[in-house]
Formats: sequence, C-alpha cells, structure tokens
Amino acid sequence: MYYRLSNTAHRSQIEQELGKPFKFPQIYKPQALLNGLEETTLPVITMGDPTWINYSIWGILPEDYLEDWEFFQNIYNTLNLGKESLDSNLWYSDAIKKRRCMVVTTGFFTTYLHEGDIYPYYVHAPDYKPFCIGGVYNQLEDGFLTCALIIVQPDDLISQIQTVDRGMPLIIGEEMRKTWLDPAAPSEHIVEMIRDPGGYILKAHPIAKEFYKNNISYNSMLDPVLYKGIPHML
Repeated sequence: MYYRLSNTAHRSQIEQELGKPFKFPQIYKPQALLNGLEETTLPVITMGDPTWINYSIWGILPEDYLEDWEFFQNIYNTLNLGKESLDSNLWYSDAIKKRRCMVVTTGFFTTYLHEGDIYPYYVHAPDYKPFCIGGVYNQLEDGFLTCALIIVQPDDLISQIQTVDRGMPLIIGEEMRKTWLDPAAPSEHIVEMIRDPGGYILKAHPIAKEFYKNNISYNSMLDPVLYKGIPHML
C-alpha cells in the first residue's frame, strides 16, 4: 500500500517539466510529505482536460457518492488500485478505459524490514525532478475529482529495498504520457504499459526511521541516513 508521496518541486519547475500550466496556480505549494490517510489533494493531468495541471482528492470515490471521503475510505481504501482490481466488474473498473490520469510527484516511499526494524526509503528521479505516476479518476457530482494510483510489479530497484509490501506505482515516462492520456489509445497498448512500464530510472536512499512515527512534515526528513546492514544510495 502506497499512501505517502512527496512534492518538493516549485510550481514553475513542474510546469516547465510537463509543458502545462496549473489550472489554479495559487493553490499549489511544495510539500515534503503528502499523506493519503488524511484527505489530501494531488496535482493531476486528466484525459478529460489534458491541457492543464488540475487537482484531485487522493482516494477514488464513486461518481454518485454523496457522503464524506473519510467515511468511504474507512470502508474501502482506494488510494491504490492494482491491475486485477481494474480488470474486475466493480464500480471503478471502466476508469482505466475512460478516465486515466497522471499524478505529478517528486517522490514516493517504501519500506525495508531488517532484523526486526523498519527502515523507510525515499524513491525519486535522479535529479529530483518531477515525474508522473499513472492513475485513474472519477468526477463527483459537485465537480471534484478523486483519484487512485495504479500499482504494478516492482522493478529491480524497488525489489532491493522493499520487503514489507508488494508492487510499486506505475511510472509514466515522458514517451508514454501522450498515449496514456489519449482516449483513442488501443486498450492493448494501455494493458502493455501496465504490464511492462519500461525503464524509467529512479534512485532511492534510506531516510530517518522517525518518518513513520511522527505525523509531521519538514524538508530535511528526505535527507539520506546511513544504517548498517541495509542498502544505501541506489
């Protein structure tokens, strides 16, 4: 389960990297930690309006849902969806065909269990630039968007540093972005992108163990911390 992201890039850096402006630029601010277990919004680019970077509540909800986000997430957590879920006949299954999106981020977190201790890792692009995670979204009757990250098989890097969970977010490389947001893209192309996302390069390093213990956010929390017996800078 991936429920924490990071967005430390400035708005201008994101707009330059993706070649798109924010629809509501005054809302965005860099944050070292975005906690999906609390109602939070993520910058997204959607199939329905791909010319802008918009905002979506993290945790997809049914389109006709009227109650509180927290109430639904306590019943069924939809921060992440695997391919097997999207292949089902549940209420969100057609989103992979009609409502794909890209979540803009600068990093995510995973966990390494070693000799009874938990070690968090921060995963990011080599130069800490923004990148995109594949997702799906719904639009509620009040116009708000809600989204989920798509989880796929882990690559070699994540397999080295992740011993508690399975999978990793689907990374949408620059060459994949146009197809991912194209309503006319053949379904077999989308399936192949999920099955074999390609070789987007990521880096990772361990961070302070207090990351999972303190519900606070500060920039230095992403700094590398070296521990004996576990992989270091990768």
